[in-house]
Amino acid sequence: MRKRNIILSKIIFALLFANFAFVSCEKFIDYDVPEHEPRLVVISGFQPAEPWSVFVSHSLSSFDNDNYSQIHNADVTVNSVDGSYSEKLIYSNMSNRYYSTEIPEEGREYEILVSTSRYPTASSTNKIPEAATILSLDTVEGYHNGDFTLDFELTFSNSSAEENFFIVQLYTIESYSWKDEFQNLIYIQSDDPNVEQVGEDDYGDDMLFLKDQSFDGREYTLRFYTPEYFSPNYGKSAQFRVKVLTSSEEFYRYQKSSKQYNYSNDNPFAQPVQIYSNIENGIGVFGGYSVSEIDL
Repeated sequence: MRKRNIILSKIIFALLFANFAFVSCEKFIDYDVPEHEPRLVVISGFQPAEPWSVFVSHSLSSFDNDNYSQIHNADVTVNSVDGSYSEKLIYSNMSNRYYSTEIPEEGREYEILVSTSRYPTASSTNKIPEAATILSLDTVEGYHNGDFTLDFELTFSNSSAEENFFIVQLYTIESYSWKDEFQNLIYIQSDDPNVEQVGEDDYGDDMLFLKDQSFDGREYTLRFYTPEYFSPNYGKSAQFRVKVLTSSEEFYRYQKSSKQYNYSNDNPFAQPVQIYSNIENGIGVFGGYSVSEIDL
Protein backbone atom coordinates (compact mmCIF):
# COMPACT_ATOMS: atom_id res chain seq x y z
CA MET A 1 0.00 0.00 0.00
CA ARG A 2 2.87 2.34 0.88
CA LYS A 3 4.56 1.57 -2.44
CA ARG A 4 1.34 2.40 -4.31
CA ASN A 5 1.04 5.75 -2.51
CA ILE A 6 4.65 6.60 -3.35
CA ILE A 7 4.06 5.83 -7.03
CA LEU A 8 0.84 7.89 -7.04
CA SER A 9 2.65 10.80 -5.37
CA LYS A 10 5.36 10.68 -8.01
CA ILE A 11 2.75 10.74 -10.80
CA ILE A 12 0.97 13.75 -9.28
CA PHE A 13 4.28 15.55 -8.80
CA ALA A 14 5.28 14.80 -12.39
CA LEU A 15 1.98 16.17 -13.70
CA LEU A 16 2.26 19.30 -11.58
CA PHE A 17 5.85 19.82 -12.73
CA ALA A 18 4.90 19.31 -16.37
CA ASN A 19 2.08 21.84 -16.04
CA PHE A 20 4.40 24.32 -14.32
CA ALA A 21 7.04 23.80 -17.00
CA PHE A 22 4.45 24.37 -19.74
CA VAL A 23 3.23 27.59 -18.16
CA SER A 24 6.79 28.75 -17.50
CA CYS A 25 7.72 28.24 -21.16
CA GLU A 26 4.91 30.44 -22.49
CA LYS A 27 6.20 33.48 -24.34
CA PHE A 28 4.30 36.72 -24.64
CA ILE A 29 5.24 38.64 -27.75
CA ASP A 30 4.47 42.31 -27.92
CA TYR A 31 2.90 43.21 -31.25
CA ASP A 32 2.32 46.76 -32.30
CA VAL A 33 -0.93 46.93 -34.22
CA PRO A 34 -0.66 49.64 -36.88
CA GLU A 35 -2.72 52.65 -35.94
CA HIS A 36 -5.83 52.96 -38.06
CA GLU A 37 -6.00 56.08 -40.18
CA PRO A 38 -9.66 56.93 -40.85
CA ARG A 39 -10.62 57.45 -44.47
CA LEU A 40 -13.62 58.94 -46.15
CA VAL A 41 -16.33 56.40 -46.99
CA VAL A 42 -18.58 57.20 -49.97
CA ILE A 43 -21.33 54.80 -51.05
CA SER A 44 -23.75 55.52 -53.89
CA GLY A 45 -25.52 53.10 -56.18
CA PHE A 46 -27.59 55.08 -58.68
CA GLN A 47 -30.28 54.26 -61.23
CA PRO A 48 -32.43 56.30 -63.64
CA ALA A 49 -35.67 55.86 -61.66
CA GLU A 50 -34.56 57.59 -58.45
CA PRO A 51 -32.78 60.79 -57.34
CA TRP A 52 -29.15 60.65 -56.29
CA SER A 53 -28.56 59.17 -52.83
CA VAL A 54 -25.10 59.24 -51.23
CA PHE A 55 -23.94 57.88 -47.87
CA VAL A 56 -20.81 59.53 -46.39
CA SER A 57 -18.97 58.44 -43.23
CA HIS A 58 -15.60 57.69 -41.63
CA SER A 59 -13.92 54.30 -42.03
CA LEU A 60 -13.44 52.05 -38.99
CA SER A 61 -10.56 49.80 -38.00
CA SER A 62 -10.90 46.00 -37.98
CA PHE A 63 -10.98 46.06 -34.18
CA ASP A 64 -13.67 48.72 -33.90
CA ASN A 65 -17.17 47.42 -33.12
CA ASP A 66 -18.88 50.80 -33.39
CA ASN A 67 -21.35 51.64 -36.12
CA TYR A 68 -20.38 53.90 -38.98
CA SER A 69 -20.21 57.56 -37.99
CA GLN A 70 -22.06 59.56 -40.63
CA ILE A 71 -20.69 62.87 -41.84
CA HIS A 72 -23.46 65.43 -42.15
CA ASN A 73 -21.45 68.51 -43.15
CA ALA A 74 -19.65 67.30 -46.27
CA ASP A 75 -19.82 69.02 -49.65
CA VAL A 76 -21.23 66.44 -52.06
CA THR A 77 -21.45 67.40 -55.73
CA VAL A 78 -22.42 65.31 -58.75
CA ASN A 79 -21.48 66.47 -62.25
CA SER A 80 -21.98 65.02 -65.69
CA VAL A 81 -18.63 64.51 -67.40
CA ASP A 82 -19.90 66.35 -70.50
CA GLY A 83 -20.53 69.46 -68.36
CA SER A 84 -24.30 69.65 -68.94
CA TYR A 85 -25.29 68.92 -65.33
CA SER A 86 -24.01 69.84 -61.88
CA GLU A 87 -25.80 69.68 -58.53
CA LYS A 88 -24.82 70.02 -54.89
CA LEU A 89 -26.65 67.41 -52.83
CA ILE A 90 -28.54 68.19 -49.61
CA TYR A 91 -28.13 66.20 -46.38
CA SER A 92 -31.20 64.58 -44.80
CA ASN A 93 -31.23 63.98 -41.03
CA MET A 94 -34.04 61.45 -41.49
CA SER A 95 -31.98 58.99 -43.54
CA ASN A 96 -28.40 60.23 -42.92
CA ARG A 97 -27.85 60.54 -46.66
CA TYR A 98 -27.32 63.25 -49.25
CA TYR A 99 -30.05 63.65 -51.89
CA SER A 100 -30.56 65.47 -55.18
CA THR A 101 -33.60 66.91 -56.91
CA GLU A 102 -32.53 65.62 -60.33
CA ILE A 103 -32.52 62.01 -61.56
CA PRO A 104 -29.50 60.44 -63.33
CA GLU A 105 -29.85 59.35 -66.95
CA GLU A 106 -28.95 56.04 -68.53
CA GLY A 107 -25.76 56.06 -70.60
CA ARG A 108 -24.44 59.40 -69.30
CA GLU A 109 -21.17 59.37 -67.37
CA TYR A 110 -21.12 61.15 -64.01
CA GLU A 111 -18.50 62.30 -61.54
CA ILE A 112 -18.91 62.62 -57.78
CA LEU A 113 -16.82 64.93 -55.57
CA VAL A 114 -16.98 64.67 -51.76
CA SER A 115 -14.97 67.07 -49.62
CA THR A 116 -14.68 67.75 -45.88
CA SER A 117 -12.32 69.76 -43.72
CA ARG A 118 -10.70 66.56 -42.41
CA TYR A 119 -10.02 64.56 -45.58
CA PRO A 120 -8.75 65.16 -49.10
CA THR A 121 -11.47 65.34 -51.74
CA ALA A 122 -12.80 61.90 -52.69
CA SER A 123 -13.91 61.34 -56.27
CA SER A 124 -15.07 58.74 -58.77
CA THR A 125 -16.75 58.43 -62.17
CA ASN A 126 -19.32 55.94 -63.43
CA LYS A 127 -22.41 55.57 -65.60
CA ILE A 128 -25.68 53.65 -65.86
CA PRO A 129 -25.54 50.86 -68.47
CA GLU A 130 -28.35 50.02 -70.88
CA ALA A 131 -31.17 48.03 -69.27
CA ALA A 132 -31.76 44.39 -70.16
CA THR A 133 -34.97 43.39 -71.96
CA ILE A 134 -36.93 40.68 -70.15
CA LEU A 135 -38.67 38.46 -72.71
CA SER A 136 -40.41 35.85 -70.56
CA LEU A 137 -40.68 34.24 -67.13
CA ASP A 138 -41.99 30.71 -66.55
CA THR A 139 -42.21 28.52 -63.47
CA VAL A 140 -42.50 24.83 -62.67
CA GLU A 141 -42.49 22.89 -59.42
CA GLY A 142 -39.15 21.20 -58.83
CA TYR A 143 -37.09 19.18 -56.38
CA HIS A 144 -33.53 20.05 -55.35
CA ASN A 145 -31.30 18.66 -52.62
CA GLY A 146 -34.17 16.87 -50.89
CA ASP A 147 -36.54 19.86 -50.92
CA PHE A 148 -39.53 20.81 -53.03
CA THR A 149 -38.84 24.05 -54.86
CA LEU A 150 -40.29 26.49 -57.34
CA ASP A 151 -38.09 26.62 -60.45
CA PHE A 152 -37.91 29.73 -62.63
CA GLU A 153 -36.91 30.14 -66.27
CA LEU A 154 -36.05 33.76 -67.04
CA THR A 155 -35.28 34.75 -70.63
CA PHE A 156 -33.72 38.16 -71.27
CA SER A 157 -31.45 39.94 -73.72
CA ASN A 158 -29.12 42.90 -73.86
CA SER A 159 -28.12 44.47 -77.16
CA SER A 160 -25.07 46.23 -75.81
CA ALA A 161 -21.81 45.25 -77.48
CA GLU A 162 -19.94 45.80 -74.21
CA GLU A 163 -19.42 43.16 -71.55
CA ASN A 164 -22.46 43.21 -69.28
CA PHE A 165 -22.83 42.44 -65.60
CA PHE A 166 -26.15 41.23 -64.20
CA ILE A 167 -27.58 40.86 -60.71
CA VAL A 168 -30.83 38.88 -60.45
CA GLN A 169 -33.22 39.11 -57.50
CA LEU A 170 -36.54 37.48 -56.59
CA TYR A 171 -39.26 39.12 -54.50
CA THR A 172 -42.65 38.14 -53.17
CA ILE A 173 -45.28 40.88 -53.44
CA GLU A 174 -47.80 41.43 -50.66
CA SER A 175 -50.49 44.12 -50.44
CA TYR A 176 -51.86 45.78 -47.32
CA SER A 177 -54.57 48.34 -46.67
CA TRP A 178 -52.03 50.82 -45.28
CA LYS A 179 -49.53 50.32 -48.10
CA ASP A 180 -49.86 49.71 -51.83
CA GLU A 181 -47.46 46.77 -51.80
CA PHE A 182 -44.58 45.26 -49.88
CA GLN A 183 -41.62 43.63 -51.65
CA ASN A 184 -39.98 40.82 -49.71
CA LEU A 185 -36.56 39.77 -51.03
CA ILE A 186 -36.06 36.00 -50.82
CA TYR A 187 -33.18 33.58 -51.30
CA ILE A 188 -32.57 31.86 -54.64
CA GLN A 189 -30.11 29.32 -56.02
CA SER A 190 -28.90 28.35 -59.47
CA ASP A 191 -26.84 25.58 -61.07
CA ASP A 192 -26.19 27.73 -64.14
CA PRO A 193 -22.46 27.67 -65.01
CA ASN A 194 -22.51 31.41 -65.76
CA VAL A 195 -23.62 32.26 -62.22
CA GLU A 196 -20.70 33.23 -59.99
CA GLN A 197 -20.94 31.53 -56.60
CA VAL A 198 -20.17 33.86 -53.70
CA GLY A 199 -20.89 31.62 -50.70
CA GLU A 200 -21.76 28.13 -49.52
CA ASP A 201 -25.12 28.76 -47.90
CA ASP A 202 -27.50 25.80 -48.28
CA TYR A 203 -30.37 28.22 -48.87
CA GLY A 204 -28.67 30.28 -51.56
CA ASP A 205 -28.51 34.05 -51.45
CA ASP A 206 -30.69 37.05 -52.24
CA MET A 207 -28.63 37.88 -55.35
CA LEU A 208 -27.35 35.93 -58.34
CA PHE A 209 -24.27 37.34 -60.11
CA LEU A 210 -23.52 36.57 -63.75
CA LYS A 211 -21.65 38.04 -66.73
CA ASP A 212 -22.60 37.73 -70.39
CA GLN A 213 -19.22 36.48 -71.63
CA SER A 214 -20.81 33.37 -73.17
CA PHE A 215 -24.01 35.01 -74.50
CA ASP A 216 -23.03 38.61 -75.27
CA GLY A 217 -25.70 40.35 -77.36
CA ARG A 218 -27.95 37.27 -77.52
CA GLU A 219 -31.03 36.02 -75.71
CA TYR A 220 -30.30 33.96 -72.65
CA THR A 221 -32.42 31.76 -70.38
CA LEU A 222 -31.36 31.67 -66.75
CA ARG A 223 -32.73 28.87 -64.58
CA PHE A 224 -32.90 29.28 -60.83
CA TYR A 225 -35.07 28.14 -57.94
CA THR A 226 -36.15 29.10 -54.45
CA PRO A 227 -36.12 26.53 -51.64
CA GLU A 228 -38.45 28.70 -49.56
CA TYR A 229 -41.45 28.57 -51.87
CA PHE A 230 -43.32 25.95 -49.85
CA SER A 231 -42.61 27.47 -46.44
CA PRO A 232 -45.49 29.05 -44.47
CA ASN A 233 -44.05 32.52 -45.07
CA TYR A 234 -44.91 32.49 -48.75
CA GLY A 235 -47.37 29.79 -49.75
CA LYS A 236 -48.30 28.68 -53.24
CA SER A 237 -50.51 31.72 -53.85
CA ALA A 238 -47.67 34.24 -53.55
CA GLN A 239 -47.11 36.75 -56.33
CA PHE A 240 -43.51 36.96 -57.50
CA ARG A 241 -41.40 39.71 -59.03
CA VAL A 242 -38.04 39.14 -60.70
CA LYS A 243 -35.61 42.04 -61.10
CA VAL A 244 -32.62 42.06 -63.42
CA LEU A 245 -30.06 44.71 -62.54
CA THR A 246 -27.72 45.52 -65.42
CA SER A 247 -24.86 47.07 -63.52
CA SER A 248 -21.56 48.74 -64.19
CA GLU A 249 -18.56 46.52 -63.52
CA GLU A 250 -17.66 48.64 -60.49
CA PHE A 251 -21.08 48.30 -58.84
CA TYR A 252 -21.10 44.56 -59.64
CA ARG A 253 -17.67 43.99 -58.09
CA TYR A 254 -18.57 45.98 -54.99
CA GLN A 255 -21.79 44.04 -54.41
CA LYS A 256 -20.16 40.66 -55.04
CA SER A 257 -17.13 41.33 -52.82
CA SER A 258 -19.42 42.63 -50.05
CA LYS A 259 -21.30 39.32 -50.14
CA GLN A 260 -18.04 37.36 -50.11
CA TYR A 261 -16.80 39.42 -47.17
CA ASN A 262 -19.97 38.70 -45.18
CA TYR A 263 -19.62 34.96 -45.83
CA SER A 264 -15.94 34.86 -44.84
CA ASN A 265 -16.30 37.13 -41.82
CA ASP A 266 -17.80 34.38 -39.65
CA ASN A 267 -15.59 31.61 -41.04
CA PRO A 268 -12.14 31.36 -39.39
CA PHE A 269 -10.91 29.08 -42.21
CA ALA A 270 -11.96 31.34 -45.09
CA GLN A 271 -9.54 33.45 -47.09
CA PRO A 272 -9.68 37.16 -46.18
CA VAL A 273 -11.78 39.18 -48.60
CA GLN A 274 -11.09 42.78 -49.58
CA ILE A 275 -14.24 44.71 -50.46
CA TYR A 276 -13.85 46.35 -53.85
CA SER A 277 -13.70 50.15 -54.01
CA ASN A 278 -13.56 52.64 -56.88
CA ILE A 279 -13.33 55.79 -54.74
CA GLU A 280 -10.14 57.82 -55.16
CA ASN A 281 -8.88 59.27 -51.83
CA GLY A 282 -11.44 57.15 -49.98
CA ILE A 283 -13.23 53.82 -49.95
CA GLY A 284 -16.67 52.71 -51.09
CA VAL A 285 -18.46 52.66 -54.42
CA PHE A 286 -19.94 55.04 -56.96
CA GLY A 287 -21.73 52.76 -59.39
CA GLY A 288 -24.64 52.87 -61.80
CA TYR A 289 -27.22 50.22 -62.64
CA SER A 290 -30.51 49.92 -64.50
CA VAL A 291 -33.46 47.77 -63.44
CA SER A 292 -35.78 45.59 -65.52
CA GLU A 293 -38.56 43.66 -63.82
CA ILE A 294 -41.39 41.25 -64.50
CA ASP A 295 -44.26 40.01 -62.29
CA LEU A 296 -45.73 36.54 -62.16
